[in-house]
Amino acid sequence: MIQIDLARLNWKQLGSYIVIIILASLLFVKCESEKTALSTIDALTKENEMYVLENKQLVTSSNVLMIEKESTALELIGKDKELKEIVSKFSKVKTIIKYKEPIKIDSVKVPYKDSVPCIFEKTGRVFNKEYSFSYKSNQNGFEIKDLNIPNDVIIVSGIKKKWFWGKETIVTDVTNSNKRIVSINLQHIEIVPNKKFYETTICKIGVGYLLALFTIK
Repeated sequence: MIQIDLARLNWKQLGSYIVIIILASLLFVKCESEKTALSTIDALTKENEMYVLENKQLVTSSNVLMIEKESTALELIGKDKELKEIVSKFSKVKTIIKYKEPIKIDSVKVPYKDSVPCIFEKTGRVFNKEYSFSYKSNQNGFEIKDLNIPNDVIIVSGIKKKWFWGKETIVTDVTNSNKRIVSINLQHIEIVPNKKFYETTICKIGVGYLLALFTIK
């Protein structure tokens, strides 16, 4: 058991050690903050990477931006009216994902099993906010070309509660800009690792304090 003679303690020296511990802790926090800022800059400037699974499915990969303030995140990702409205539904926002997911098909041909008993050909183009394509139809079948269905996706995860003192619920909201596209069977699993005792800030400060006491002469 460690016994400390308070009468013989050099309080001035002890105060110096406490100041050193506090400054070391602040320096550690600052270094972590700078690392986060550098990773954010890297995520902003780095282009999305893509790779292919064994089944030939294409995967898009992006670095994650680490932001402390919600207002800064909205500033970086865009000041969309829809995004602001979605975020306002949360008491605390954890993640914001925004990406474009257009559907583009060069050509779709549908031949008739039995041809129409007359010769004709009809062509045209359909264009609106939700989809666009050109078409050609005749007695043998029809063909759709340059099919384009634009869609912007916004995914927001965070905490919602019905009133100020209400129960907190972790929720993920998915919004498609194209009203003809609806997301279903949504599942969101977040892995939360247990923080080990020696990784906590209290433990680090405690160890530093004990080291300071042992070095007091």
